[in-house]
Amino acid sequence: MSSNRLQTVDFTVPLFSFNFQVFIRQPDVRMNWNHYLSPFSHRVWSSLVLLLLQITVVLTIMYRLARYYGYINIVHPNFVYDAFFYIFTLLFCQQGHVPPVKNGPIHLVFLVTTLTAMVILAAYSAALVSSLAIESTQLPFNSFEGLLADGSYKLGVVKHSAVLTLFKDAEEGLFKNLFEKMMDTDLNDFPANEWNGLSRICADKKFAFMAPREFVISTIQKMRCRIVGLPQAVIRVSMSIPVMRKSPYIGLLNHNLCRLRSSGLLQGLQMRILFPEQNEQTNPTVIVKLENVAILLLVLFVGVIISLMILVVERKRRS
Repeated sequence: MSSNRLQTVDFTVPLFSFNFQVFIRQPDVRMNWNHYLSPFSHRVWSSLVLLLLQITVVLTIMYRLARYYGYINIVHPNFVYDAFFYIFTLLFCQQGHVPPVKNGPIHLVFLVTTLTAMVILAAYSAALVSSLAIESTQLPFNSFEGLLADGSYKLGVVKHSAVLTLFKDAEEGLFKNLFEKMMDTDLNDFPANEWNGLSRICADKKFAFMAPREFVISTIQKMRCRIVGLPQAVIRVSMSIPVMRKSPYIGLLNHNLCRLRSSGLLQGLQMRILFPEQNEQTNPTVIVKLENVAILLLVLFVGVIISLMILVVERKRRS
């Protein structure tokens, strides 16, 4: 339905409605250190560091009081450093330790710290696994305005379609700017159908294509690349039946179409005929890629290198 067509024919009430959305190629995943810090807020991380220092101070005070009143006879010259190390590994590494001294109150502090560390680890692990299992794509933009401001993409639609007319006939505003700055001047360069447009996204990562969301959902698993839609770049488009202008039967047609819509038959036809594969869609298995755990592997590699360097230094000192 377009302004030119409205001057020639009349249209019935909408048969189907589609959400035309702009789709782009999914950006490449980049390593992000914040990905492993995001399960806890800055306040929680600060509280954990403060808790580490407080427990170390409490253990040191308890040790000195126990020494002063004669409950402990063993002299531990590096108790402060050992207590800090023990509490750090308990809170952040879940590493068990034998308390440096045999004292009931000190053992109780270690027990409470261990239980607290178990709860903290369970909460962190659950949040981290959820963030890894649910992909959150960082889009360069999410709207028509962002697409226009970026300026590096080409926007395409199916040629000779009503959506193209919407951009082409715009006299001012956002759609006019998109057509002049981001669309091909040669209309023959536009894709012949939706499948060709989606295939061009995989061939050109700087190409954006506008297509019915329902069609893309039904065919997205067949694409050679990952395609994502811009959440705010959506246009609602309706499909109607054209009839002769001022036809005496348009009222009868509209009446029966409204009955079909209220009974749900039109929605069923849309799902079975236009997009049959959408009904067979199953949730794809989420695969954690190497990029998602690259930071952990990097930390492990750096830790091994540092350990080997320390080992070499210690052997040279002993020799």
